[in-house]
Amino acid sequence: MSPTDDLVWVDEAYDRDYASDGVSRYGAYLRSRAHLFDDDGAPLDAVSFAGIAWQIACAPVMSPGFVHTADTIGRVRCRGSEESSEELIAEMDARLGWPARLARPRLSGWRDWERDDFGGLMEPAADRRALLFSVRVQLPVSTLGLPVPTSTAVDVGAAIEAVHLLCRRINDDVRPALDAVRETWREARR
Repeated sequence: MSPTDDLVWVDEAYDRDYASDGVSRYGAYLRSRAHLFDDDGAPLDAVSFAGIAWQIACAPVMSPGFVHTADTIGRVRCRGSEESSEELIAEMDARLGWPARLARPRLSGWRDWERDDFGGLMEPAADRRALLFSVRVQLPVSTLGLPVPTSTAVDVGAAIEAVHLLCRRINDDVRPALDAVRETWREARR
């Protein structure tokens, strides 16, 4: 996946190049958290497995994460649904700049999102007044095709497969909605 168009993606080259075991940083993190994949002696269901695999793949567990996000996207969470153990829910916050109608002279002294050294958007210092806009996205993610663990042992390949599948589904389902929101927001900014 390419970071140019995607909201979330995996950088396997970075993962491999900086692996303490010479194979995969993510794999090492998974193995160090093997206890999370054991459900009282039984393998996890596909939804729980994917949720834990995702959690480990992201900051703050891994920094930088196995999963990367676009500069306008905050933390992305994937978790089981409270209503059904068969559903997976993805949640994320997308940061939006100020509408033009809130012109800076009208809000003198107030801050918008700031850019970090890598171009990402971040909150301004806590000692500054800030008015920050974002949109919360909540998405039921199809669990079709998620790997189903057959043992309590950590299956690095299955975890990588689950994370890639979740990235694809999030990008395919969320990107069109966020594009529409951003276009509407841009029009409101004129």
